[in-house]
Amino acid sequence: MTSLVPVSDLLNFSNKTCMVTGSSRGIGASICKRFAAAGANVVINYRSDKTGAEQIANQVRDIGRKAIVIKADVSSKTQVKKLFKVTLETFDTVDILVNNAGIYPHSSLVNMTEEEWDTVLGVNLKGMMLCSQAATKLMIAKGQGGRIINITSTESFLPLLGHSHYVASKGGALMFTKAAALEVGLYGITVNAVAPGLINAPELLERVPDLIERYILRAPLKRIGEPVEVADACLFLASEMASWITGHTISVDGGLLSNEAF
Repeated sequence: MTSLVPVSDLLNFSNKTCMVTGSSRGIGASICKRFAAAGANVVINYRSDKTGAEQIANQVRDIGRKAIVIKADVSSKTQVKKLFKVTLETFDTVDILVNNAGIYPHSSLVNMTEEEWDTVLGVNLKGMMLCSQAATKLMIAKGQGGRIINITSTESFLPLLGHSHYVASKGGALMFTKAAALEVGLYGITVNAVAPGLINAPELLERVPDLIERYILRAPLKRIGEPVEVADACLFLASEMASWITGHTISVDGGLLSNEAF
């Protein structure tokens, strides 16, 4: 049996290091800030938005936690190795990995190029594997367990038109989560996923107002989500409250997936 953790300590991540890929804005940025508010030091990863990543790092530091910013394309094994090497130069390990990096392009199946397919699968799925592999090795070496949380999507279950590459990557991420959990549970490492529905983002209303309307119509809670609501699900899965949960996906979608099929 595990020891009983006091309720007051369940969301205490002091002395923990949390790496969040693709965290210069949106959901990833919110995850960084929520873990920092819970006491964790944060590794902020970005591919192109250095300014955004630095802004998040400053916000983390403003609340008294350490933050480092590292540029890396997670679809590249060489760059993932650099990401973890630089992390270890500041922190001794990675206790929590949130695989958030992802891209969300639109392309019909008949017009999709091989390059588009490879790019989406490379970032969304290969990157998840490479980062999980690197983090797992560190966690096993430290011998104190760890948490891996993969950001998937409700499109792992319900696809949208023009997203065959995206849903393939997210469906793969869902099953990768289960398979990884099987392998690393022996070492006290849990692997779970969070599947967001439609989440509020800058200019979303201007870009896809019809999608928002359709979503609100079908979601039982009658609104789209906020990034912090995804971040809080990650906090739960990384906490001692979820110490006996692994290989599962939590849908943070306002109830969309509970809707009637027809």
